Amino acid sequence: MLTPIHFVVATATLATLVVCVSIHGVAAAFLMRRLPALKLHAAATVILMVLGLFVAHVVEIWLFGILSWTLVQFEGAGAVVGQQDVMTVLDHVYFSAVSYTTLGYGEVYPVGPIRFIFGTEALTGFMLITWSASITFLEMQRFW
Repeated sequence: MLTPIHFVVATATLATLVVCVSIHGVAAAFLMRRLPALKLHAAATVILMVLGLFVAHVVEIWLFGILSWTLVQFEGAGAVVGQQDVMTVLDHVYFSAVSYTTLGYGEVYPVGPIRFIFGTEALTGFMLITWSASITFLEMQRFW
């Protein structure tokens, strides 16, 4: 049965998804526009592109991690459980990174409605990492 917390989790997850895709799009457009204007060596341009996209991924992982940590504070939202009793915000960010990269170690896992966050995050991360790889490939083709 769907409860109000299900709608809160779904709405917050979808809002975070939109924010992450927007961050990634803005970062990619900025890097693709600005880096060639710097007239750097081709290798330096590609390295800066990769580092810039990496920073975007880290911000996106943190957003999902903070979202999950925030939502578990609400009654009925669920929890992220694992090898320790109390999950800190850094534990949530760690699990966010594992989900975002689709690594899935399995020593920490979500229960309850917040599972929706991590399923969505895995698909989002897969798509954004693929997008980054495509952008990097295009930049390497342009410069090399």
